[in-house]
Amino acid sequence: MSFGRPYILNIDGCIHDGWLVLSSVEKCFDKDFLYYLLSSYYIFTQFCGSVSGAVVKNLNSDKVANAVVCIPPLEEQKRIVEKLEEILPLVEEYGKNEEKLSKLNETLPKKIRQSILQHAVQGKLVPQNPNDEPASELLKRIKAEKEQLIKDSKIKKEKPLPPITKEEIPYELPQGWEWVKLGDIVNYGSTGTVDNTDNMSKDTWILDLEDIEKESSKLLKRNRLKDKDFNSSKKLFNVGDVLYGKLRPYLDKVLVADENGICTTEILPLRAYGNIYPYYLRIYLKNPIFIQYVNQLTYGVKMPRLGTDDGKNALVSLPPVEEQKRIVVKVDELLQLVDKLEM
Repeated sequence: MSFGRPYILNIDGCIHDGWLVLSSVEKCFDKDFLYYLLSSYYIFTQFCGSVSGAVVKNLNSDKVANAVVCIPPLEEQKRIVEKLEEILPLVEEYGKNEEKLSKLNETLPKKIRQSILQHAVQGKLVPQNPNDEPASELLKRIKAEKEQLIKDSKIKKEKPLPPITKEEIPYELPQGWEWVKLGDIVNYGSTGTVDNTDNMSKDTWILDLEDIEKESSKLLKRNRLKDKDFNSSKKLFNVGDVLYGKLRPYLDKVLVADENGICTTEILPLRAYGNIYPYYLRIYLKNPIFIQYVNQLTYGVKMPRLGTDDGKNALVSLPPVEEQKRIVVKVDELLQLVDKLEM
């Protein structure tokens, strides 16, 4: 199966008929020179032109004997061997370094993206502005908004989530930021469902997980209701909702809706309260710290997913609203530069 590969036998032994012995070569060849000669592309191409067999390629003694070779003087053969053995380790080292470089070029853009997102949600990407309204004021408005929505029967009153403990906090936040739980700042998966689309426009956007590219979260295709079969219940979403793929979350699929539509139940619409910037929330849901949290808690073997309670209890580092916007601008700017590395 690997015809033409030479070996120098340094012990006495026996072989089967899959091998061909070249012996008594000392008068014409330095054995190391002959080894390199038989290893050369020049000889290998001759063997390729003379082997027989459809599946298993075979050489025989006549075909090997008819290979055309150039024979330098013995002393020059030895000098050639010395030079080859000086150069070949360098070639091998170059090959290893080239392999490492190729692997680095392949993985570096992803690592840079992860680093950008992580720095963004830790408050290390843009400077803080002391004139920004702190996130604590935003949380007060969110609390008042939710109380009014409950009073107006637009949302249901839910059991309070457990308070955040010191042990849960993964890193220290800049001044003006706050740690919150995801379920306290979004209408978690309660945006409504639809079982019948007879009264809906056939131009309604219908979103499946397969329409979103993994890792990049780019929208691959925008399907309309008229183009797809409606076989089960769908979630409603509106412009500005964050659409989170809760099925196989390590694939990292998160969008911000730019128009109203419906989506499969594997996609979770998150409607933020207050004036939380949805594009910042998208960044947070894509950062490696949150993804690690999710992957530790997903259940199911074939199709792991994020449970509702675990999703609501996920921690979010919340900056002031104006800083949220600056972060999004900076992240978009840096990620565009990273994209150019892959071109």
